[in-house]
Amino acid sequence: MDGQHTSRPTALGARRKPAAPKPIVYTVEAMTAIGGNRWTKAGKDRIYLGWAEFAGLEVSRYNSGRATFRLLRTRILTHP
Repeated sequence: MDGQHTSRPTALGARRKPAAPKPIVYTVEAMTAIGGNRWTKAGKDRIYLGWAEFAGLEVSRYNSGRATFRLLRTRILTHP
């Protein structure tokens, strides 16, 4: 032997594959339960979520729809 480490690693137990993640199922009931608004017209079915509310973003708007200011976690964000 020329000074190299020749020991083999010891097994500490049976190794398991991690469990496959469960698929995420987006149901109409689940999305409306968290605050989504359902819209159905002319054979189309949509659910609108208020993403700004979930992100902690408060937006004040002019009558035209353009944002006057944005508030995120007590910081005011300016216009782009």
